Amino acid sequence: MKISDKWYYATASGKISRNKWEKIKGTWYYFNSDGVMASSQWKSDYYLKDSGAMAEKEWIFDKSYNSWFYLKSGGAYASREWIGSYYLKSGGYMAKNEWIFDKDYDAWYYLKDDGRYVTGTFTIKGKEYSFQNNGKWISEAKYYKVKPITAYVYSASGERLSYVSQGTIVSLGDAQSKKDSQIPVNISGLSGFMNKSDLVAIDKDSEFVPHYTSDGKYFYHELSPYVSLRVAPHSSAMTIGKKYYSTDGIHFDGFTIENPFLFRNLTKPSNYSAAELDKVYSLMNIRDSRLAGKGAIFKEAEKRYGVNALYLMAHSALESAWGRSQIAKDKNNFFGIAAYDSSPYASAKKFDDVDKGILGAAKWIRENYIDYGRDHLGNKATGMNVRYASDPYWGEKIASIMMTINSKLGGKD
Repeated sequence: MKISDKWYYATASGKISRNKWEKIKGTWYYFNSDGVMASSQWKSDYYLKDSGAMAEKEWIFDKSYNSWFYLKSGGAYASREWIGSYYLKSGGYMAKNEWIFDKDYDAWYYLKDDGRYVTGTFTIKGKEYSFQNNGKWISEAKYYKVKPITAYVYSASGERLSYVSQGTIVSLGDAQSKKDSQIPVNISGLSGFMNKSDLVAIDKDSEFVPHYTSDGKYFYHELSPYVSLRVAPHSSAMTIGKKYYSTDGIHFDGFTIENPFLFRNLTKPSNYSAAELDKVYSLMNIRDSRLAGKGAIFKEAEKRYGVNALYLMAHSALESAWGRSQIAKDKNNFFGIAAYDSSPYASAKKFDDVDKGILGAAKWIRENYIDYGRDHLGNKATGMNVRYASDPYWGEKIASIMMTINSKLGGKD
């Protein structure tokens, strides 16, 4: 009942409800000692909105406290807990412009003016801090993850040295940047500077960071929990199962390794014949490949353009899933030529048939890389990998495939 702009509730017996909560058509309301419906106010841990309805599973802003509150299912306000990216303190107040230590996560967080926790690099009172994607403060950031589809690595003078792909993990370098907007980094043999806006700090203890390890037979580069590259034989200097980190994949604490194919001159011909190369697809149990039986074409490309046939086979295996990718099927493009990160299928170059796809790629690689001195796979500091692919371990992946093929064919290369 509405009397003089005030609402009252009469129970089934006809009495006015006083000092009581009433659930009316599924919504809770509170009526005070005079029987008047409460609105725009708190009742203990609960908030009554302008309509008088109890707030539930929603945010409300209380001008008298100049703060946001979150009312949970059941109506009680959230306290000392997270609601998404926001933290509600004791009393239900939303934290903002302040540090919060969460005992449950054993971590510090910083809540911005809008209440969201900070991620990435953020300046607080003139000092820069780094935070993980989940908001945890990184007390000493040593690793960063690339955010955009591709990001550039620059020299101290601002020259673009190379580029890396989204998700790449780079380590903090030792050099000093002339720009406040950049930080020094190391990635796949290359030392340079990257824009802070392209990076987000990560914690090695809570996120996977690429590393190397030995199983007693081979030394592997663990690129992710699911991708492992065999890069060299095991040596007595290695401890089985230990995680090793290296900025170039060559120099390690106490030893160095040499990937037998990573820096090999690709103008040197392979010792394998066309017939031997034809065996690779069956030895690798590769079915339905458009490249199967093309050993003679790989050798023809080697002879005509001076590009190693074993390398060409391994390169095509990586870029086209052994001749089975959609780009390979639709465009006879087995080498990722012009398949840019932002539009790999649409931008990929098309060849008339499989043979032209192999020969055309060999010619293109010769003219655009080998003739300019990039005559080996290399890493981000030297060789084809500097410009050919944003993947910092592209060259290492092809070298690993070459190593595997060579092993299966008898080790002649």
